[in-house]
Order: sequence, then structure tokens, then C-alpha cells
Amino acid sequence: MEAADGGGGAPERTERLRNVSAFWLMALLHSSMIFVLGTAAHDLLTPSEYLESDPSAMEAEPVSAEADTVTCNPTSTGSIIAVTILVNLSYGLILMFFFYMLPSFFKMVLVETVAVLGCVIVAFAPNMLVMYVGVGLIGAAYCMFEFTIPPLATKYHMNCTTAYSSGVGAAHILGSAFYVIAKSYLLLDCAVIFLSLAAFSGLGFLIYLFVLADPLYKQPCTEKSEEGEEEEDSNNWKGSGSLILRTTTLAEVLSVASVMAPTLVLVVLVYLFEYFINIGLYEHVAVPGEPAVTPAEQYRWFMLTYHITGFVFRTLPFLIHLTEYLEVFVILQAINVLLFLAQALWLFIPHFWLILVLIVYEGSMAGIVYLISLHRARSLFDDCREKQLATCMVLLAEGVGIALAGLAALPVHEAICYKFNAD
Repeated sequence: MEAADGGGGAPERTERLRNVSAFWLMALLHSSMIFVLGTAAHDLLTPSEYLESDPSAMEAEPVSAEADTVTCNPTSTGSIIAVTILVNLSYGLILMFFFYMLPSFFKMVLVETVAVLGCVIVAFAPNMLVMYVGVGLIGAAYCMFEFTIPPLATKYHMNCTTAYSSGVGAAHILGSAFYVIAKSYLLLDCAVIFLSLAAFSGLGFLIYLFVLADPLYKQPCTEKSEEGEEEEDSNNWKGSGSLILRTTTLAEVLSVASVMAPTLVLVVLVYLFEYFINIGLYEHVAVPGEPAVTPAEQYRWFMLTYHITGFVFRTLPFLIHLTEYLEVFVILQAINVLLFLAQALWLFIPHFWLILVLIVYEGSMAGIVYLISLHRARSLFDDCREKQLATCMVLLAEGVGIALAGLAALPVHEAICYKFNAD
């Protein structure tokens, strides 16, 4: 278990504030891309995004002003997230075993390269197939980022992990608000929006280079050698020091996984329920016939409301004491699934703002689970390698839950659309 750091003098407090700020800003800027992608899913799947030169294709855009009409995209918004997360998981499973082969600096360079390439491909995609390639690259970049920065935070003060969690929550808001403003008010098309996202990633890399400092006042951090003896961590910041070529063995992974198994199962279930609502049902719960907001605009506001709520609850450090109540959050999110599914099928909630209230409730639990799962991962172990492996496993468990939610959203989308088309 980690002991609390001492207060330290002014230089220590300054250094700690600098590192906390760096982790918050890196999480904010790099994570914004993935949340812009989630908010843009409804529009990216609209045929007119790719066929603007063909006026007849504009008729395929799923917009309706009829109060009693429900329209559907050709494909569920869950397909965007499913592609992103499946690529994320595939890369993550490989990266877990070779995590120590490269210094974090080289991994961050790779993050920037892949992220920018993905944004450019999405921006100029002539059809959905090419768009999915860009989406997959953005997912791979985000996976590399998650397997680089959160494990690195375990070598710093615990506040850096909280700062990362808060920064990801803030990225929910920045990404969603950026897209809503750019699309709904500045009337920019998706190409311009995704090209501008490359600047977000580049700025995050500059924060990594020039703001993040060596954790001079961190907790003592040792690793067990292959002979079982403890050795000082020589690769503790940006890959400086000797390059550790030793890979993670299957035995090490299984050892950590055996301790983390109950937590990982709960995290998978919470994220399965949460993202099934977000990417499978949000597009179907919009109240038709609202005079001020169209269904597409309601979807954007649903996502923005969820992201704001998630940020608030990811930022509250006292919530880490709720780590023993993950089972309760699983049950509550399962109830939320039933409630949102009922709204999607029968549209019994009459007002747009009532749905926003439900989303605030759902998003609060999502923010709490993200925060407490990361803190549980680093608090269960003393060895640095084990802390980092446990952190990676939590992130993978979240990805598994999200991927399952995206896959489950596809047939549900078809079933709901079939119901209303048959009616």
C-alpha cells in the first residue's frame, strides 16, 4: 500500500504542482480527440458528409421535423466506438507485454504521428470505409497514450493519478463542447474540425516535453529483479537512464490479474452498461418534435451533458473512498440501461430536459467508477511494475466493456429502427 507523502518544502510543492498540472493538461489535450469522435459519431455516419457533391444524396440525411416520426442513421453510432475500441484493445494486449521495451518519449512520438494521421484521414475520407480506417488510427493513438501516461503517473505523487482522471473528464467537456460549437454555431464541416484536432495532440506533446518534470519527490519506487531482489527504477521519466529491454512475462501478468480479477470484472460490467446507453441508446431517446432542438442537436447535447457530469465527478478526490462500492454501481447502471431502453422503445419521457437530468445521474456514476478504479489499481501493489500492469489492466477492462457495448449497440439499433419503421 502507498504511504502518503509528506508536505515538503516550497520547492517540493512547486515541483508537485508542476507535475500535477502536466498530467492534467496532457490528459485533457490527448483525450479530447476521442471524445470529439464520440460526439461526432452521429454526423460522421450521415451520408451527406461524404456525398455533398451529389444533391440527391442529401435526401438520405436522417432528419425529420415530424413530431411522431423517429428516423435512424444507416448504421448505429456504436459502430464508430466499436471500431475505435477494438483497435485499442488489440494494440493494448500487445503493448502490455512489451511495455518496457521503449522509453515513454518514443512512445509519445508514435502517439503524435498516429493521431495526426488518423485525424487527416477522417477529415478527407471520401467514404465510410476510409473514415473507419482513420477512426481506427485515432483509437490506436489513444491506446498508446493510455499505456504510456497513466502508468507513468504511478511513479509520481498520487495526486497525479487524480489529475489524470480529472483531465480525462475535462477532455469530455472540451471535446464535446468544441464539436457542438464548431458544428452547430460556427457551421464548420467535419474536415475542418478534425484537422484542428491535430493541434490538440501536438500541444499535449509540448506539455510532456517542457512541463512534466522528473519526480524528484516521488514515493520510493523499486522493481523486483528476475532473482527476486529489489532494484531501483532506472527508467522512471521520459525514458532517461538505461533502457529496460526485459518484457513483461505471462507469469507477471497472471499474478497481477489474479489480484485484480474482482475489480476488472466489475469495471467491465459498469462500462458495458454505461457505454451501451451512451453509444447505443442516446441516438434513440431524443424527444421528437422539440421546437428548439432537432434530434441530431439533442444527441450532441446529450453527449456534452454526460461529459460535463463525468468531469465533475472524476475531479473529486474524496470519492476514492468509494472503492468498496463498485458492485452498487454495477446494479445502478443496469437499472439505467432498462430505463433508457424503455425510452428508446416507447418515448414516454415528454421533455428534452428530463432526459438531461437522467444523463447527469448516469454520468455521475461513470465519473466515480473511473476515478476509484485507477486508484484501486495503484493502491493494491507496492512494486512499480505491478502498479503499472494493474493500471493497464483497468484501462483494458474499460476498453473491453466499451467494445462489448459497441457491438451490442449494432443489433439493438437495427431492432429499434425496425420497430418504428414497421409502425
